[in-house]
Amino acid sequence: MLSHTKSIEQIMKRKIQPGFFDIAERTAKLTQMGDPLVGLKEQINWEAFRPDLNRAHEKERKSNAGAKPIDVVLMFKVLVLQQLHNLSHDRIEYQIRDRLSFMRFLGLQLEDRVPDAKTVWLFREHLKELKLVEVLFNLLPRTTGKPRLHCTIRTNDRRHLCRSAASAQHPHR
Repeated sequence: MLSHTKSIEQIMKRKIQPGFFDIAERTAKLTQMGDPLVGLKEQINWEAFRPDLNRAHEKERKSNAGAKPIDVVLMFKVLVLQQLHNLSHDRIEYQIRDRLSFMRFLGLQLEDRVPDAKTVWLFREHLKELKLVEVLFNLLPRTTGKPRLHCTIRTNDRRHLCRSAASAQHPHR
């Protein structure tokens, strides 16, 4: 009886390595089920924000030691996700680590570095100091080239939520 218990424990501890296509199949299924972040990612010209966002990293680094800064466009997309889902800095970090749809929206792979809560907070604070938060979020609907994107993201007293036409048609997804 003891050897039977041991073999069950060994089986339970064994790590199963994901197959080559597992993640691709799972993300394809998410798309098929109507992941609204796919439309949001495709409809917005995220690179149009780069010139303004680069101002957040204009400070000259004292040395090349330490981690390299995370891409400013990725960080802005994190702020958009944070506002869309009304998440704290800690919760956005957790959700990025946990949700394939968030990782895909951000262009991250499982092995990529995820911005931590403090990094998100500091980036938002830099944008606030530069008075760019409201400016950038107001630009969101104008950068799509598609009038059917609706934006509502909270910046101070105002709210601008981004929703593609697909998610507007299926509000419960």
